Amino acid sequence: MIKLDMATALVASVTLGLSVDDTFHCLLQFHRQRKHRFRQRLFESYRVSGPGVLLSSVAVAVGFAALRASEFEPFVNFGTMVGIATAARSARQVLGNTRQFRAAVALTRWLRCRSGIPVRGVIGHNESLRSPYYRELVPAFRGQTHGDFNRADMNIVRTRLAALPCRA
Repeated sequence: MIKLDMATALVASVTLGLSVDDTFHCLLQFHRQRKHRFRQRLFESYRVSGPGVLLSSVAVAVGFAALRASEFEPFVNFGTMVGIATAARSARQVLGNTRQFRAAVALTRWLRCRSGIPVRGVIGHNESLRSPYYRELVPAFRGQTHGDFNRADMNIVRTRLAALPCRA
């Protein structure tokens, strides 16, 4: 159990600041695409800024998780909490938020159709090791996966995707 103290009380402000920074990058790119229609602007802005936002969030999460090696317990707790808060949202949060779920399905559909991936080829984190698309080039990471977006969660996503065929 992690106790609430001065260091862990900073978690909310730090994670909020990181969220604002990521949002700023996405909105700036969205504004740069103003000559396009809304939907195209949305997808193009995430295509351009999304990978950087994702990688920076992972880097921040890993950096703060490194505080777990500290001998000072408040730093250990602070690093753990910020690392978890910035790593990602859980499947339940995405599936439980109608707007976020619709946006995730729309983006997944666009990527799937653009790349020619069949609906059955759309996988969640937890399914990655069983996928024919799984390729891990870093030996230390082989065999590792996440617990979120398991088969049951992804069946919900795949059912929704199957109802949205690719446009010709």
